[in-house]
Order: sequence, then C-alpha cells, then structure tokens
Amino acid sequence: MRITVIGYGIQGRAQALNLRDSGHEVIIANRKDHYQENAINDGFEVVPIEKSIIDSEIVFLLIPDAVQDQVLQEIIFPNIQKDSTLVFAHGYWLTYEAKNIPKDINVLMIAPRFPGEQIRQTYLMGGGVAAYVDIFQDFSNNSDETLKVLTDALGFSKGGVIQLSYKQEAEIDL
Repeated sequence: MRITVIGYGIQGRAQALNLRDSGHEVIIANRKDHYQENAINDGFEVVPIEKSIIDSEIVFLLIPDAVQDQVLQEIIFPNIQKDSTLVFAHGYWLTYEAKNIPKDINVLMIAPRFPGEQIRQTYLMGGGVAAYVDIFQDFSNNSDETLKVLTDALGFSKGGVIQLSYKQEAEIDL
C-alpha cells in the first residue's frame, strides 16, 4: 500500500518505520523542523501534505490535537482522494470536533496504548503493543480488511487489537 504519515514525532516515526519495514511504501508529510530532519535521516521522502495525499491509499494523521482540525479542514479534506482511508491515532477529534468529513472516504481509529519508542522497540523484537481500534466511516465496505492489514503491519496484532469505540477511547485517554 502507498501510505502517507503526517507528522514524524512520537507516534509518527515509530509507525512509519514499522509500516515501511512491513513492506509498505511510506512517505512523510511534516513541517520543516527537527522531525523532518529525522525523517530524512531515516531514509524517507518528505513532502508537503497536499502532495503526499494525492496518490496515497492510506493517510495516517499523527500530529498534535491542537492543529488537527485546521490541517484537516484546510489541507486534507480538500485534497484527499475518493476511497482513501484516513487513520487517527486516537478518538479525540472524532469525538469532539468531527465535521465536514468527506462521505467518500474511510475513517479509522488505530490507537496504540504505548508511546512511539515502545511501539518501535517491541516491533523490532518481533512483537507488538496493544491498540484500540474502531471504524468511524466505512465508505468502501472493506475497512475491516484495511484495519487488519494495518494493525498487522504496525505489529499491533501481536500485542492485541481491542475493538473500542472512538468515544470510549477518547474518554479513557483523557
């Protein structure tokens, strides 16, 4: 799969590396900062968000909550392609801010229960960490298959994939 990871911070780096190591084509969208430098040093192509999502089947949104709505409304939603899948790392935006979501995309939550360093190290040791998952919107009627492919690639299937609504996950996280 062609996957865009937006944000290369705590979650972004670990998840991007795990996805790439699992055989997926991964590109990074990140602003110009030390995280962008880290992505380049890790061998990733780093491009603007608009460019990154044009040809991606999957878009992981792994940026801070405080800027998610602006990035979604101004950049992602106008540019995301029909039948794409947008993945959130937790349910906060979906619970408290969700609006104007295109009806012709899939929206998933894959919420790991550990920070990035543990996600990566556990994956490198052949394991995985637990994650809560939910399907918020299933336009293509195959989001369950996509969810399985992604949780396998991230290593989360080995740690335990737990079905939990995005609202419950947001409440637990808070």
